[in-house]
Amino acid sequence: MTPAVPRLPHDWRRLQALVAVAGLVGAVAVTAALVTTPASSVSTAVRPNVEGLAQRPRVEIRGGNPYRAFQLADRLAADGATMTTVQPAAEGSSPADTAIVYYDRRHAATAAQIRKLLGRGTVRREQVFEPRADVTIVLGKEA
Repeated sequence: MTPAVPRLPHDWRRLQALVAVAGLVGAVAVTAALVTTPASSVSTAVRPNVEGLAQRPRVEIRGGNPYRAFQLADRLAADGATMTTVQPAAEGSSPADTAIVYYDRRHAATAAQIRKLLGRGTVRREQVFEPRADVTIVLGKEA
């Protein structure tokens, strides 16, 4: 005969389940607190070299490696830009040089400010019917 395994009373099993669920919720809360970065530390760490963008442009970033593209997006957002798209390039598919493209003449100064912020790139105007962004930055391989 096998010895009988003592069973916990019904209330003890509920308490045990409650402690397990509370521990899981606590672990998730601690993990979320450790992973999240406060917005104030991000904005001061990535402050650009220019004194704010004159307008609140809609900016699209294409190309470049993901780290560089999202770092630039953070810098521009901290300076007042609205990011419409950040689309890093696939490995090795970036153009050779960086280009800052604007579509309406009133955004020429904003494109020049972004060129100053990057320290490189060619500013050019393209005519597009209803563009998705005011300025598009195409990061090249050198960026």
